Amino acid sequence: MSRAKKARARERRRAAAAPRPASPKPRVAAKPRIDAARKRVAVAKVGVVGVAIVGFGAALGFSRFSYAGHPKKPLRPLAAPPRYVEIVRQNLLQAGIVAPTQAPPGAATSSS
Repeated sequence: MSRAKKARARERRRAAAAPRPASPKPRVAAKPRIDAARKRVAVAKVGVVGVAIVGFGAALGFSRFSYAGHPKKPLRPLAAPPRYVEIVRQNLLQAGIVAPTQAPPGAATSSS
């Protein structure tokens, strides 16, 4: 152990053994400091919660506009344009590929 460490240890022991003078009245300045510290802590808590709420709202908004799964425009039905469908039907009817439906055969009675 170095001489400096020994000297510091000796000083600590002397300081601990020496009687301390008792102060007749407590410090008056401690109460306002504690009150001020509590106010700062309360303001800091409100600030942290406010930042968290604003950050959550911003993340929600950004995800709504940037995430691929969210529709950005109203959905349109996936169908062919009506004009195209009409032309195809006309062509198929003219070619005889698609004919109008026929009525089912009438009911027949059997002789017994």
